[in-house]
Amino acid sequence: HAQYSFDQGVMKAERRVVFKQSEIPAAQWDDLRKFCKAIQEDEQHSAVIVFNAATTSGPAATKSSDASSLLKSGRAALQSRDYAGAVGLLKKALELDPALKDAWNSLGLAYTDLHQYEDAISALHKLIEIDPESRYAYNNLGRVFYMQNKLDEARQAYEKQIEINPRDGTAHKNLGGLLLREKEYEYSLRELQQAASLLPKDAVVQERIGNVYLASGAPEKALDAFSLAIQNAPTPPTFNTIAYALAEKGVSLDKARAFADSAISALNGMLLGVKLDSAQVQDIASVTLLGHSWDTLAWIYFRQGDLAMAEKYALAGWELAENGEIADHLGQIYEKQGKRSEAASWFARALAAPGTPDGTRQRLIALIGNTEVESAVERARADVAKSRTIAISAPLHGTRADFLISFRPDGAPDQVKFISGDPQLKAAESVLAVQKYRVGFPNAQAARIIRAGTLTCAADTCSFLLIPSALAENLLAHDNANASATATSQSNAAPAKQ
Repeated sequence: HAQYSFDQGVMKAERRVVFKQSEIPAAQWDDLRKFCKAIQEDEQHSAVIVFNAATTSGPAATKSSDASSLLKSGRAALQSRDYAGAVGLLKKALELDPALKDAWNSLGLAYTDLHQYEDAISALHKLIEIDPESRYAYNNLGRVFYMQNKLDEARQAYEKQIEINPRDGTAHKNLGGLLLREKEYEYSLRELQQAASLLPKDAVVQERIGNVYLASGAPEKALDAFSLAIQNAPTPPTFNTIAYALAEKGVSLDKARAFADSAISALNGMLLGVKLDSAQVQDIASVTLLGHSWDTLAWIYFRQGDLAMAEKYALAGWELAENGEIADHLGQIYEKQGKRSEAASWFARALAAPGTPDGTRQRLIALIGNTEVESAVERARADVAKSRTIAISAPLHGTRADFLISFRPDGAPDQVKFISGDPQLKAAESVLAVQKYRVGFPNAQAARIIRAGTLTCAADTCSFLLIPSALAENLLAHDNANASATATSQSNAAPAKQ
């Protein structure tokens, strides 16, 4: 029910949703998902109100109202991960009102997530110029520097934010995470404990405190912190991050296995009910996290000496996430098995992929020598693209289009959906539904997974390229076509934005 009124120059809108039952049948689950999605999209819409001359205060008021409306739309695009769209809207808002502080902050965030770091720095410096005591600018500037691996500059920015507001829990949290990475454990713990007092329900803060204790040789205190993190957020990301931290240190591997199983089970349940017609970015993100969770389980098996199971789960994780950390794990698994050639190949793939961990290059050099590394990485990059490409023999008309495909645990596709591109290629849905793909599941209990791919046709030949899940998230969010995969990892070290 919706009701609108206008009183003394103020428009009031009231919307009410009445829930008449607390549960719905499983058959109506997809209808509920579509309803929730429609509600979310409706919240992002702006109302355009036209006033006559008697009710306005002149062009300046209209200009300010338009800038605010564009800011609202830009922030909504940012929230939905349409970063390129957000940039366009926010720049228009700033053309109308260059002093709009929130627009400069949001523009900096959008540029950061597009990996256009210099533009992000410029936007945030403009915010600082307008508002030297900004509640957000230095923290978000530190995030940009962190993502550029400029840790000294990031540290200075976080410390400046804390100087401006000593009770900024996010700045303490980010500084503590940076110091953890720098192995300054005593200082890191002090910052993270301060963050915990300000953000008592923040699971990531407790995860990082647990990691400090693990690194300091205090596993019992680490487990206490991890327990608090799970109490605050019993979610797949929390379970997976903690499981991986324990596996890395070889501590409490039985508990690590239970946490990893919890993450995987929850993700399987979430993906089981997804329909491609209503798939959202969060669903593709769940696929990415499933790949990392399979790799976490692989790393636990590796620590326990079960190399066959480690290989199986790591290979399945790589197929989904295609992350350098997973490839590095496969290299270590094969090296442990005495398969030096396979190990070298996977270390090279790790260097060709986003998210390469420290130490991978040295491991590859130890196997093939320093002079062969670059050529090995180039071969690996070509091999990875080739392994994700299949030739399509059916005659098709069109040039290029993007699709979503869901797969059953037996590796066969069960749904195909055209997303964007040449409309003539929408007819390729039925063709793609009968192709054979290289999609790996580690066991029969695994649920459905969603992959994205690009169909390209020229002359009488077509090929279909499966896209890593991190890039598929960008595709579904309508990011720019040249966006690069985000270098994610199993740890939760990425700084938080404001």
